[in-house]
Amino acid sequence: MFRVKIEGKALLAHKNLLQVIRDEFSEEINELKFQPVEYADKKGEKRTMFELTFSQAKQVLVRESKSVRKAVIAYIEKLENELSERQPKTPTDYLSALKALVAAEEEKALLKEQTETLEIALNDSLRFYTVAKYNKEFKMGWDMLTCQKIGKGMSAYCRKNSIEIRKCETNDERFGSTNSYPLTAWESFLAS
Repeated sequence: MFRVKIEGKALLAHKNLLQVIRDEFSEEINELKFQPVEYADKKGEKRTMFELTFSQAKQVLVRESKSVRKAVIAYIEKLENELSERQPKTPTDYLSALKALVAAEEEKALLKEQTETLEIALNDSLRFYTVAKYNKEFKMGWDMLTCQKIGKGMSAYCRKNSIEIRKCETNDERFGSTNSYPLTAWESFLAS
Protein backbone atom coordinates (compact mmCIF):
# COMPACT_ATOMS: atom_id res chain seq x y z
CA MET A 1 0.00 0.00 0.00
CA PHE A 2 3.01 2.30 0.55
CA ARG A 3 3.58 2.11 -3.19
CA VAL A 4 0.05 3.36 -3.91
CA LYS A 5 -0.51 5.82 -1.04
CA ILE A 6 2.91 7.46 -0.75
CA GLU A 7 4.41 7.13 -4.21
CA GLY A 8 1.23 7.17 -6.29
CA LYS A 9 2.34 4.07 -8.20
CA ALA A 10 0.19 1.15 -9.28
CA LEU A 11 0.28 -2.07 -7.27
CA LEU A 12 3.22 -4.29 -8.18
CA ALA A 13 2.08 -7.08 -10.50
CA HIS A 14 2.76 -10.64 -9.33
CA LYS A 15 5.00 -11.42 -12.32
CA ASN A 16 7.06 -8.28 -11.61
CA LEU A 17 7.44 -9.23 -7.96
CA LEU A 18 8.67 -12.67 -9.02
CA GLN A 19 11.30 -10.97 -11.24
CA VAL A 20 12.47 -8.85 -8.31
CA ILE A 21 12.74 -11.94 -6.08
CA ARG A 22 14.60 -13.93 -8.76
CA ASP A 23 17.03 -11.04 -9.23
CA GLU A 24 17.54 -10.44 -5.50
CA PHE A 25 18.12 -14.11 -4.68
CA SER A 26 19.72 -15.28 -7.95
CA GLU A 27 22.73 -16.82 -6.19
CA GLU A 28 20.58 -18.75 -3.73
CA ILE A 29 18.27 -19.92 -6.54
CA ASN A 30 21.23 -21.01 -8.70
CA GLU A 31 22.69 -22.93 -5.74
CA LEU A 32 19.27 -24.56 -5.19
CA LYS A 33 19.06 -23.12 -1.67
CA PHE A 34 15.88 -21.27 -2.55
CA GLN A 35 13.25 -22.62 -4.95
CA PRO A 36 9.86 -21.48 -6.24
CA VAL A 37 6.75 -23.41 -5.24
CA GLU A 38 3.28 -23.57 -6.75
CA TYR A 39 -0.10 -22.58 -5.36
CA ALA A 40 -3.63 -22.51 -6.76
CA ASP A 41 -5.08 -19.03 -7.26
CA LYS A 42 -8.75 -18.06 -6.82
CA LYS A 43 -9.55 -19.51 -10.24
CA GLY A 44 -7.83 -22.79 -9.36
CA GLU A 45 -4.96 -22.13 -11.76
CA LYS A 46 -1.44 -23.08 -10.71
CA ARG A 47 0.83 -20.11 -10.05
CA THR A 48 4.46 -19.79 -9.07
CA MET A 49 5.47 -18.15 -5.80
CA PHE A 50 8.39 -17.98 -3.39
CA GLU A 51 8.00 -18.60 0.33
CA LEU A 52 10.11 -15.85 1.87
CA THR A 53 11.34 -15.63 5.42
CA PHE A 54 10.66 -12.37 7.21
CA SER A 55 14.28 -11.29 6.63
CA GLN A 56 14.02 -12.11 2.91
CA ALA A 57 10.77 -10.13 2.65
CA LYS A 58 12.50 -7.11 4.24
CA GLN A 59 15.33 -7.51 1.74
CA VAL A 60 12.83 -7.36 -1.14
CA LEU A 61 11.01 -4.44 0.50
CA VAL A 62 14.05 -2.16 0.64
CA ARG A 63 14.59 -2.67 -3.10
CA GLU A 64 11.15 -1.22 -3.82
CA SER A 65 12.17 2.43 -4.20
CA LYS A 66 14.10 5.37 -2.79
CA SER A 67 11.05 6.38 -0.75
CA VAL A 68 10.83 2.96 0.86
CA ARG A 69 14.56 2.94 1.65
CA LYS A 70 14.28 6.42 3.17
CA ALA A 71 11.26 5.35 5.26
CA VAL A 72 13.06 2.21 6.46
CA ILE A 73 16.20 4.18 7.38
CA ALA A 74 14.11 6.80 9.21
CA TYR A 75 12.36 4.04 11.15
CA ILE A 76 15.66 2.35 12.07
CA GLU A 77 17.08 5.69 13.24
CA LYS A 78 13.95 6.28 15.34
CA LEU A 79 14.40 2.87 16.99
CA GLU A 80 18.10 3.55 17.59
CA ASN A 81 17.27 6.90 19.23
CA GLU A 82 14.65 5.29 21.47
CA LEU A 83 17.15 2.61 22.46
CA SER A 84 19.90 5.12 23.23
CA GLU A 85 17.47 7.17 25.37
CA ARG A 86 16.78 4.07 27.46
CA GLN A 87 20.48 3.42 28.03
CA PRO A 88 21.63 4.64 31.44
CA LYS A 89 23.94 7.61 31.20
CA THR A 90 27.42 7.14 32.64
CA PRO A 91 27.97 9.57 35.50
CA THR A 92 30.68 12.17 34.88
CA ASP A 93 31.27 13.33 38.48
CA TYR A 94 31.46 11.79 41.95
CA LEU A 95 28.06 13.03 43.18
CA SER A 96 26.25 11.74 40.09
CA ALA A 97 28.04 8.39 40.41
CA LEU A 98 27.05 8.16 44.07
CA LYS A 99 23.39 8.94 43.27
CA ALA A 100 23.42 6.33 40.49
CA LEU A 101 24.89 3.78 42.91
CA VAL A 102 22.19 4.52 45.53
CA ALA A 103 19.45 4.21 42.87
CA ALA A 104 20.93 0.91 41.65
CA GLU A 105 21.10 -0.45 45.22
CA GLU A 106 17.48 0.58 45.86
CA GLU A 107 16.39 -1.14 42.66
CA LYS A 108 18.39 -4.22 43.62
CA ALA A 109 16.69 -4.31 47.06
CA LEU A 110 13.27 -3.94 45.42
CA LEU A 111 14.03 -6.76 42.98
CA LYS A 112 15.19 -8.96 45.87
CA GLU A 113 11.94 -8.27 47.73
CA GLN A 114 9.88 -9.05 44.61
CA THR A 115 11.86 -12.27 44.09
CA GLU A 116 11.20 -13.36 47.66
CA THR A 117 7.47 -12.63 47.23
CA LEU A 118 7.40 -14.66 44.02
CA GLU A 119 9.28 -17.54 45.67
CA ILE A 120 6.71 -17.61 48.49
CA ALA A 121 3.87 -17.58 45.95
CA LEU A 122 5.57 -20.33 43.92
CA ASN A 123 6.10 -22.51 46.98
CA ASP A 124 2.47 -21.93 47.94
CA SER A 125 1.26 -22.83 44.44
CA LEU A 126 3.38 -25.98 44.46
CA ARG A 127 1.21 -27.26 47.31
CA PHE A 128 -1.92 -27.02 45.14
CA TYR A 129 -2.69 -29.69 42.54
CA THR A 130 -5.21 -29.94 39.74
CA VAL A 131 -6.55 -33.44 39.16
CA ALA A 132 -4.34 -33.83 36.07
CA LYS A 133 -1.24 -32.59 37.92
CA TYR A 134 -1.90 -34.88 40.90
CA ASN A 135 -2.55 -37.82 38.56
CA LYS A 136 0.74 -37.21 36.74
CA GLU A 137 2.88 -36.22 39.74
CA PHE A 138 1.87 -39.16 41.88
CA LYS A 139 1.55 -41.62 38.95
CA MET A 140 -2.06 -42.52 39.80
CA GLY A 141 -2.90 -43.85 36.32
CA TRP A 142 -6.43 -42.39 36.25
CA ASP A 143 -8.23 -42.17 32.90
CA MET A 144 -10.21 -39.09 31.85
CA LEU A 145 -13.53 -40.35 33.22
CA THR A 146 -11.95 -41.16 36.58
CA CYS A 147 -10.27 -37.73 36.65
CA GLN A 148 -13.64 -36.04 36.06
CA LYS A 149 -15.27 -38.04 38.89
CA ILE A 150 -12.40 -37.27 41.25
CA GLY A 151 -12.54 -33.58 40.33
CA LYS A 152 -16.26 -33.40 41.18
CA GLY A 153 -15.62 -35.31 44.40
CA MET A 154 -12.70 -33.05 45.38
CA SER A 155 -14.77 -29.91 44.74
CA ALA A 156 -17.63 -31.22 46.89
CA TYR A 157 -15.22 -32.35 49.62
CA CYS A 158 -13.43 -28.97 49.74
CA ARG A 159 -16.69 -26.97 49.78
CA LYS A 160 -18.10 -29.19 52.53
CA ASN A 161 -14.97 -28.77 54.65
CA SER A 162 -14.40 -25.05 53.82
CA ILE A 163 -11.09 -25.78 52.09
CA GLU A 164 -9.75 -23.24 49.59
CA ILE A 165 -10.17 -24.14 45.91
CA ARG A 166 -8.03 -22.16 43.48
CA LYS A 167 -8.80 -21.52 39.81
CA CYS A 168 -5.92 -22.41 37.54
CA GLU A 169 -5.59 -21.37 33.87
CA THR A 170 -4.81 -24.24 31.51
CA ASN A 171 -3.37 -24.51 28.01
CA ASP A 172 -6.08 -27.03 27.14
CA GLU A 173 -8.87 -25.35 25.15
CA ARG A 174 -11.35 -27.98 26.38
CA PHE A 175 -11.24 -26.55 29.89
CA GLY A 176 -9.95 -22.95 29.87
CA SER A 177 -9.50 -23.01 33.65
CA THR A 178 -9.71 -25.76 36.20
CA ASN A 179 -9.72 -26.14 39.96
CA SER A 180 -6.65 -26.90 42.04
CA TYR A 181 -6.78 -28.26 45.57
CA PRO A 182 -4.32 -28.18 48.49
CA LEU A 183 -2.15 -31.25 48.96
CA THR A 184 -3.55 -31.73 52.46
CA ALA A 185 -7.08 -31.90 51.01
CA TRP A 186 -5.92 -34.50 48.48
CA GLU A 187 -4.48 -36.66 51.22
CA SER A 188 -7.66 -36.44 53.36
CA PHE A 189 -10.00 -36.95 50.37
CA LEU A 190 -8.19 -40.00 49.05
CA ALA A 191 -7.92 -41.51 52.55
CA SER A 192 -11.70 -41.22 53.07
